[in-house]
Amino acid sequence: GKCQQKGHLTQKCSLAEKLKSLERNKIDYSDLYINESEETEPNIESYTESPKTPEFSENFLENLICQKPNDDQSQVTSQNKSNPKTNHTPVFTKNRPKRQSESESKNQPKKQLTSREEEEDAFESFISNNSITNSDQNHESPDILLLNEIKIDSTQSNFYLDFKNYQSIAKPRDKRGGAVAILIKNGIEFSIDSSFDNFSLELLCVKIKLRDCPFFIFSLYNPPNKVLLFELFSKISKKCTKFIIGGDLNSKTKQIECIGENENGQVLERVLNELNVSVINDKSPTFNIFNRQYFEILDLFLTPFSLLDKITDFKVLDNDDMTSDHYPIRTCLSVEHFKMDIQAQDKLDFKKADWNSFRAILSSN
Repeated sequence: GKCQQKGHLTQKCSLAEKLKSLERNKIDYSDLYINESEETEPNIESYTESPKTPEFSENFLENLICQKPNDDQSQVTSQNKSNPKTNHTPVFTKNRPKRQSESESKNQPKKQLTSREEEEDAFESFISNNSITNSDQNHESPDILLLNEIKIDSTQSNFYLDFKNYQSIAKPRDKRGGAVAILIKNGIEFSIDSSFDNFSLELLCVKIKLRDCPFFIFSLYNPPNKVLLFELFSKISKKCTKFIIGGDLNSKTKQIECIGENENGQVLERVLNELNVSVINDKSPTFNIFNRQYFEILDLFLTPFSLLDKITDFKVLDNDDMTSDHYPIRTCLSVEHFKMDIQAQDKLDFKKADWNSFRAILSSN
């Protein structure tokens, strides 16, 4: 700064120093000094008025929980009671989105996946289907698994369907959707029945030998844009005395406690009413759209009415998050099937093979 004289700097002007000293004398600093006695003596009253930390005792937590809420808390509680929330079946999700199936997906555009994500997506879908277990067996190791919408082609099926202690048969479609497969535990004697292939459906059938007659097991996937064929079920009922059909039929009818109804549901009603076929399911939903709180019964087990007394258990495994919009379903049957002696089966000794002749045959063809 400068003094009042033109061109004089403050630090070099004697007049400026005189003005500063006059200003200091005008200020009274006595009110700013702190008395040392007041600084050292604490204000005991202020400490006594502050809340004390309660001493711990065995009944402290119990008393704390049982305390009566204050007025503000009681008002909030009464408001919550006056506006109850609607309860829904819980949806279990992980950080990644659930795998979307073709079911109920007309207004839900599918996410474009990379080739790696498609492979992971296909592998995860294996577990999220139907399983059949003998009532005497462990539920964690079912005898037969029926798989729908596995989303793999014929090349990938050789890799992804290679499960320990299980034999597999598959009817692949492509990576984008559909396809069915069946996994059968080693030791269960079975044969593939191709007599239903003329329907050109995503359908697989295996025949298991029981003590009295053969038992037919079907894995059926009926896409939502395809009409359910009554003729298929009619042929099954005529040919097979004992059978079970499992899969996603995309058939909705009030007769089996579905929320909605569609054309396939009307066909299913005919099957149940005219062919003496029964649904094993209970009222539990098997399909969900997790971001809309929508639930439906789409995955079913069907069997003749005469076999209902052999069904010992049914359950929708809705506590298992398979990253799919379908829940796995499980049923148990009390039937006795023939078991193969695995140790007595013929085994090939590849060390004794004539590989030169084998290569010559391949090159000639």
